[in-house]
Amino acid sequence: ARVGAATASRSLLCCRELAPGDVTGDGRVDVADLRLALQIAMGATQGTAEQRLAADVDHDGDVDRDDAVILAEFVLGLRSSLP
Repeated sequence: ARVGAATASRSLLCCRELAPGDVTGDGRVDVADLRLALQIAMGATQGTAEQRLAADVDHDGDVDRDDAVILAEFVLGLRSSLP
């Protein structure tokens, strides 16, 4: 039952649109999202298509250092909103 629940949870994450910056899909934009965005930007993980879309906060079509900087500023309170 646990395996099925994990699969169902993963399926739900992969098939729903994530809010900009909410890379983890937990409904918040926080340090966990920044960490995952950095991992995607550095190529340490590919992430799902939905996660890459949520991490691309500058909307330029890729996840890179610029997205990580914007997310970091937002998480640290130096930016009041995401672009």
